[in-house]
Amino acid sequence: MQGDTKQMKSLSQHKKLRIITINLHEPFLSALAKTGHDFYVITKYKGHDYSWNPSTHPVPSNCTLIEFNDEQKAKLKSGYFDVIICHTIKNLLYFFPYRKVPCIFVAHITLKYVTVVDWIRSLLKKLTYHVFSLTHKVKFVGISELKYKSWSINGEIIRTFPLNLPPPDSGIGYGRVIVVGNQMKRRGLECGYDLIEQVMQKIPITIIGNNPGVTAAVIPNNRREFIETFRSGRIFLFTTRFPHNDGYNLAMLEAMKMGMAVVTVDNPSSPIIHNYNGLIGKNAEEIIAHLGTLLADPQLVDELGRNAQKTVNEQFSEELFVRKWNQLLFRAVQDFNLS
Repeated sequence: MQGDTKQMKSLSQHKKLRIITINLHEPFLSALAKTGHDFYVITKYKGHDYSWNPSTHPVPSNCTLIEFNDEQKAKLKSGYFDVIICHTIKNLLYFFPYRKVPCIFVAHITLKYVTVVDWIRSLLKKLTYHVFSLTHKVKFVGISELKYKSWSINGEIIRTFPLNLPPPDSGIGYGRVIVVGNQMKRRGLECGYDLIEQVMQKIPITIIGNNPGVTAAVIPNNRREFIETFRSGRIFLFTTRFPHNDGYNLAMLEAMKMGMAVVTVDNPSSPIIHNYNGLIGKNAEEIIAHLGTLLADPQLVDELGRNAQKTVNEQFSEELFVRKWNQLLFRAVQDFNLS
């Protein structure tokens, strides 16, 4: 058995896997594509539209956009695909009929236990996962420590990393505050929109994303417009508080990678250290004061931005992400074949 495992490992390391998944997180799938495997990304299924949004990320060359039709279902049943990657509980239900393929479930959301409704929803999601795990070979991965712990399921943590974006042009953008997010008004406390509303009364900000009812919002038509709008400012505002979610998201990591100065709220999982790589405020008044300080001090913006770049390169490594995901993918295939 040990010899078989070694032989399979040796073969797997030289194999390009065929992976089927559903498009729900273009930035995350773009990061996954760095593993070098062939990804088949479902964009249509039973009237559900999961079209790839070109303003977020271009489709990587090793990602093929597909419709989940009878042809793809037949391939799943025949074992054509090596791995299924699911991003939501609904994804698990889509793939429930297919047991001949190992599955990886990615926890993109934090389960909450604040209200009775939170408890019920969270427990139902965990129950669905456990039922799926009784009949399918599935591995669990959380994209952050907070998300992993909230699910309380054995697996591993693989932090995502920001893709490289061109930095802001020299000498400009010091007077502009950027926020990135979708449906922020509807999501409310989850993304700290109550704080953003208070900030907007004192300081002009630009919100990039699909945000109905928000006059400060800009919806880019394509990837080029998204990047140009993003890099038009040098100050990034992030307002998600604990326990609603992590103290960072991919957009904030991208801002740090570009060398932007971050203003954020107190959150135990935030990579921001006050006065080193950003500024932290406990409430809207402190956030407004910090933004005012940065708007008046371009030199401080540059200093915080340089340290932010250093932090994100050290703590959110592309090399580590790719290595750990490849290990997980090959292990999923090996464990399935050995069972």
